[in-house]
Amino acid sequence: MPSGFQELVEYNDRDDIEVFLDNEAVERSKTIKHANMKKIGFAVALLLCVMTIMFALAIVVPVVVVATRTKTPDPPSYASWADMRNSVEFQIMLSTPQEWIRRDDMIKKWVTAMNAHNSFNIFNTKDAEMDVYLQFHLSTGGHDRCRSTGGMKVRYRSYVFGKKYTLDIKKDEDYNESCNQPYWPAREYYDTAEWKCEEDVHPCFTKYTMESRVYIDDPFRDFNTCKELVEVFPDAFPHVDDGNKHNSVKMDFNGYWYKLQWRGMTGNYTNFEVTFTIQYRTMVEATSGIA
Repeated sequence: MPSGFQELVEYNDRDDIEVFLDNEAVERSKTIKHANMKKIGFAVALLLCVMTIMFALAIVVPVVVVATRTKTPDPPSYASWADMRNSVEFQIMLSTPQEWIRRDDMIKKWVTAMNAHNSFNIFNTKDAEMDVYLQFHLSTGGHDRCRSTGGMKVRYRSYVFGKKYTLDIKKDEDYNESCNQPYWPAREYYDTAEWKCEEDVHPCFTKYTMESRVYIDDPFRDFNTCKELVEVFPDAFPHVDDGNKHNSVKMDFNGYWYKLQWRGMTGNYTNFEVTFTIQYRTMVEATSGIA
């Protein structure tokens, strides 16, 4: 289990959950500000863009690699740029958290609106996948760590109900800089990994994101050093060598997150995802939906 993620979770039922984190994680969680309620991070990906509901299309197509300012190594023999998913995501951040004090009531209103404004799919919360995860940010920049390039983000997530663990790496910038990064996973993770170049459309700007996510079987797997990250993403840290591979990685707690997601296909070619993602201060708030 990664350091900084020393937790004891006791389950009597979903309304009686206690979580104990080490001091670093507790102090970090105190900085999650949201008017003593919650910080709503709401990302909706639907089939089309209508009024205040935001939609996303995820289409699997070959990706054309263009020249970058930094030379990108060729993928290893087991990997191909054509395996990288090309997708578009439309996001919206809600600015009125008071309306989300009772989460389930607000989600019902949104689902009703989603069904009213699209003719492709009917959404029902019973058909969605729900989970709660603990998220950690891993700091890898600087000469005393992994000397990662600017804009790189590394995250670790532990899902409470799904009992799964993920490690992902991403970069947000323009297309040439983001979507040509050598973020392919190691061979042992490649077949089940999620690797994508995504256009992120926000109300006031657009950016591109390269993201690679792997699923970790061992919940006690450590990611405390640069060497352990290179074992998962072998070409993502070109400045890690024998002299610094044992440098430490700093892990910071980033809150409890509720996730409700639909996945499906429209027509013969368009895969879609619709996701509500909401950050909370405590596990009890995240599971109960009442802040």
